[in-house]
Amino acid sequence: MSGLWELITSEDGGVRCVAAECLAGLLREKAISTQVSTRRVLPALLTLSTDPSPPVRYHASLATMYLSTQITPIDLLQKLGSSLAASFQPTTLSFQGLRSCVVKMQPQFAVTYVMPLLESSVSMIASDAGRLSPLIPIVCDVIRSLVNHCHVDGAGLSLVKMISCLRCLSKSLSEPSLKGCVTGLLRECESFEDKDHKNTRFLAKFRELLEEPTTVSPPQPPQPAQPLVDPLEPLPHPSPKAVVDQSDQQSPTPQQPPLTKNKSLLSKAKMRFFGES
Repeated sequence: MSGLWELITSEDGGVRCVAAECLAGLLREKAISTQVSTRRVLPALLTLSTDPSPPVRYHASLATMYLSTQITPIDLLQKLGSSLAASFQPTTLSFQGLRSCVVKMQPQFAVTYVMPLLESSVSMIASDAGRLSPLIPIVCDVIRSLVNHCHVDGAGLSLVKMISCLRCLSKSLSEPSLKGCVTGLLRECESFEDKDHKNTRFLAKFRELLEEPTTVSPPQPPQPAQPLVDPLEPLPHPSPKAVVDQSDQQSPTPQQPPLTKNKSLLSKAKMRFFGES
């Protein structure tokens, strides 16, 4: 790497271009360890990404794409994102390299740094569709790959701005094949965005239901346990005293008033009906 670093810092633009191309090839073949890439390659890419020569920046952007598929620390990915934003050029070769790398990138890196590049590229093509229309098929392929990759991984992908850019691009096209390519991608993005909107509304409603206060009934005091009774054991007979006590506790039944006996009336009745004296 020491010899390669001397080429990267050379005053000759052609030498720097060869060094950047060599670096991109080594990263594409994964011929450099992650430790060396983190310690030596990343500073070299940051230097090459701001090179005044466009070919140097092009190969630096390819090298950055390849390296972004191999490292995971957030702070390093942020530096790579800055390098890619400075060195990326909207050419067919750049989009071809991006198409091969986007499905291997960290989804958060692709959403944060690659999606803005694609949105600006679509806007640029829409402003000069007559000259840049050959880029439309490859750009649509990259966008479709990124959307499918990041949407499945749930990286917080928002397609509102991309949908707006695609609509502008579709309006600026007159060739049926290119217009159909953009329109098909636009429908896919709108479908993804509609599903995300429905999922967001469902999660919001579900969160409201979880946050609603619920009335909790006070705990009931424990009931004393009933003694178990053996079904084969005869029931105890109450004692006579208990029977007497129970009879005393019962309320007395009301007695009928005694009948008044009138002997004279009875005797008169007998004499009348039976002729007795």
